[in-house]
Amino acid sequence: MTDGPLNPIDLSADAILELEELRQGKRTDAPQVTALFDYLRTPAPAPLFQGQGSISMLADVRSHALLRASVGPGLTRTATSADFQKQVELYLQNLEKGVAERRLAKINEAKRFCVALNVNLLSRKLDEIYRRRERSGIQYMSRHALS
Repeated sequence: MTDGPLNPIDLSADAILELEELRQGKRTDAPQVTALFDYLRTPAPAPLFQGQGSISMLADVRSHALLRASVGPGLTRTATSADFQKQVELYLQNLEKGVAERRLAKINEAKRFCVALNVNLLSRKLDEIYRRRERSGIQYMSRHALS
């Protein structure tokens, strides 16, 4: 479905489409759901973390708020990051199993999760873009005010 490097925004959008087709009986599987969940679990280079060559989105504490908002009220508050990670991993495994078995309730829940994740990721990306634009505008004004 997507060409080029994998990213969670495109993967979640593709997963949403596949889940809807699965729900409608137009397809028998949803490989992009597995690809998205694998992406969340798979460590990627993390140059910002000294001493750590890679980190998964699921293990990255900076992603926990985003994942918590995407999962919804099904998660209980946990004391540690490791407990939170285990909870989300069980949630993803449960969704994967239900989608593979083509259980309508799990397909709908997986689609809801993917939509929420996509919206949260896009929101975060737009915030970054606007902050960058704001900073560059301020720098531009500062340079011209000094001249």
